[in-house]
Formats: sequence, C-alpha cells, structure tokens
Amino acid sequence: MAKIPLQILITISLFIYTQCEAPEQCVQDPNDYCTCRFQDERKIDISKLFPQGKNTTETRFLEADRPNFRFFFHGCMDATFKPSDYNITLSDNSTTELKGSLILHQNWSNNGTSHSTLTRLGNAADIEYHVLENEQEPYELIYRNRTDRKITATFRLICEKYEKPYIQIIDDPQSRQFTLNSPHVCIVREPEESSFGSKLLLIFMIFCLFYFIGGGCVLYFVRGARGAEVIPHIDFWRRLPGLVRDGTLFVFSGCNPNYVSSAEAYDRI
Repeated sequence: MAKIPLQILITISLFIYTQCEAPEQCVQDPNDYCTCRFQDERKIDISKLFPQGKNTTETRFLEADRPNFRFFFHGCMDATFKPSDYNITLSDNSTTELKGSLILHQNWSNNGTSHSTLTRLGNAADIEYHVLENEQEPYELIYRNRTDRKITATFRLICEKYEKPYIQIIDDPQSRQFTLNSPHVCIVREPEESSFGSKLLLIFMIFCLFYFIGGGCVLYFVRGARGAEVIPHIDFWRRLPGLVRDGTLFVFSGCNPNYVSSAEAYDRI
C-alpha cells in the first residue's frame, strides 16, 4: 500500500518538472497574422509597423540589400509592390506588380545575359512566430510555405527604441535570415479586463458608499442627526438580524407561520 502514494508523488513531481521545463511558446491568433500571445498575458504585436486606416497612405516596404539582392518587407500585411517605385527595371521591361509581404529582387546573369527578376517569398498568411531557447534575442518571425511547410525566410525580432523600423540581412543573403529592429516588436503586456462579477461588485460598493456617506451627510447637516442616528434607515439595520432569522425559520418550516417567533414577525415577513 505504501507504494501507491510513492508512485503518485513521483508522477506529480514529473508533471510539475515537465511543466516548468516546457519551452516558452508564443501562440499565434489564427485570424490575426500580426499577433502572438504567451500564457502570462504578454504578447507580440507588430501591426503598428505599417499603420492602416482611411487617412493613412500605403507605407513603403522596408528594404535591405546586398550585391545583386534586394529584399522588401511589409510586415504582417500584404501590399502591392510596384518596381517603378524603387527604380527597378526588370529584364523583360515589364511593369509586373506583385502583392505580398516579402519580395525579392535579384540580378543574375546566364551565358552573358543579365536578368532582373522579382520573386514573392511570402504572404502575410505564411507568417508564424517561434521562440528560440537560450538566446539573448529569442523571438522570431518566420515565413513558412503552406504547401511544403518549408521555411522561406526568418526575421529575428530586435526590440529597439529607435522609432523608425528597419531590417538587416544576416550573413549570406541566400540564407534569407534577417533582423527586424523596431519598438513595435517588443513584448507588451495585455491590459487586464475586469470580469462581469468584479464590475457588479464595483457598482455595489459605489452604491453603498453613496448610500451611507451621502445619506449620512444629509441626516447630519439637514436633519441635525447625531451619533448612530446619522446612519440612514437605522431602525431597519437594527431589525435586520431578527428579520433574517425569522425569514430563514419561515422558509425552512415550509412557510408555516407557527414556527415564526411571533405573529408580529410573521406580519413583518
């Protein structure tokens, strides 16, 4: 019999250990590509990187370049990329426009012929969030292809106070690894929302303060009450314990008036 409690204790200990050692996760809202949330009411929200609204003009893509490579990033919102806005001339002289969240412009040559092409690396719907272990900057935004589930690009989120966001290429541009630097990628704590019960309790407390303090002031200054008489409806509050007792007896006796302490109490009920 002593083995059973020991086994239960070991099981509980292992469960607590695994929960404590579980890697941190930022769960993405399936209907919001801009936000992911932690279990402790914290979140990452990059929606302010590119403000949207009726009076807001379409913001330019963030840009990072290396020889023969130019990357254009538009955060968690798809936007139309126009080559002419960035002085890009494609090899076929076309004015092809791409809509997406991450665009690559690449110059390359084949058999002495130069080429200039555009490639869409990802849409907003391809965005996921990932937390690295044992890293100083552990939070990542990744683009994962919805078809083959391969990662097409990775952005390390760097929380900086520099107001204007920017991106940087890490090492080889063909690895498609970047940093996204902005105060809008910092972790923020969500405001706590009051429950319905707490709101009712707050309303009740305000009503009680208004009733006792306001009523007491009226009785004191208008009617000249002093001492306990300052309490509004003092006679009712004095009789309340007896009324509760008689009402309880009346209900538990099957509403039989014979169990009430007096006929006067029955009439009061």
